[in-house]
Formats: sequence, structure tokens, C-alpha cells
Amino acid sequence: MEQKLEHSINLQNNKLQIQGVVEIVSATEKAAVIKLQDNILQISGQNLKIEKLSPEEHFVCLSGEFQKLEYGQSKKGFLKRIFR
Repeated sequence: MEQKLEHSINLQNNKLQIQGVVEIVSATEKAAVIKLQDNILQISGQNLKIEKLSPEEHFVCLSGEFQKLEYGQSKKGFLKRIFR
């Protein structure tokens, strides 16, 4: 049985800390796409940079000027619901 990986997001002083990260799909100075268990988190801004990455702890910390954080459904979650 797959264990549910909870996530949390904390934005403080131009640092974005995300717990519950499954995968960093992409990351540039202007955008990042982070896969959570059942969602995709799309981040846009300027001068984005990965400050800390800990795959064992499912944690990432980004810095920069954040303009938008947006959740989207992961394709896996969508297909899982269709074929229940």
C-alpha cells in the first residue's frame, strides 16, 4: 500500500520551503515545476534558485522573487481517478 505523502508550503523573506516533494520536473531562473504526490506546483518569478534540496526528506527550498504559485492536477492522479 502506497503511503500518502503530505505536503506543506512556507513562503517567508523571499524563501519558499516545500515539504512533500516527489520530483523537481524543471527549474529555471523564471519558473519551476514541482511534482507533489497528487498535484503539480507551478512557480513563476524572477531570479529563482534552488537553495537546498533533500530528496531523502522530500524537501526543497527556493529563493527569488515569487510572482505566482499555482496548483495543477498531476496526470497520474487524473488517470487513477478515471480507472477506479
